[in-house]
Amino acid sequence: PPRAQPPPRAQPPPRAQPPRAMARGPEALAEPPRFPIDRTGRAHTEESRAKISAANKGNVPWNRGRKHSEETRRKIAEATRNAMLARKERQAAERERMRLEEPEQYAEMLANETAQRKATAERALERK
Repeated sequence: PPRAQPPPRAQPPPRAQPPRAMARGPEALAEPPRFPIDRTGRAHTEESRAKISAANKGNVPWNRGRKHSEETRRKIAEATRNAMLARKERQAAERERMRLEEPEQYAEMLANETAQRKATAERALERK
């Protein structure tokens, strides 16, 4: 006798979108959010932190004494350089935006930076 075919498997329900994305409407789902969705969760209480700390006392971390490979160190260095460069570029773009859109605040910022540099130079001279 021919074997009976098993019933078709039920499809899993579609994955729910993050609540914040849904709150902004369907157009928000078209592109990824600019900022990460709030994933802060709930902080441990001081009591629970003390319990966790006590439970981990005396344990040696699994990676103690291990060294990064040369390739990993190269990757870390490259990522750090890229991050620093991106930060400088963001700061330069923000300064330019401020110069064009908020000239009064830009002038105030320049005055503060100049005063800060002058104070730093004076402190350096005092030390000598």
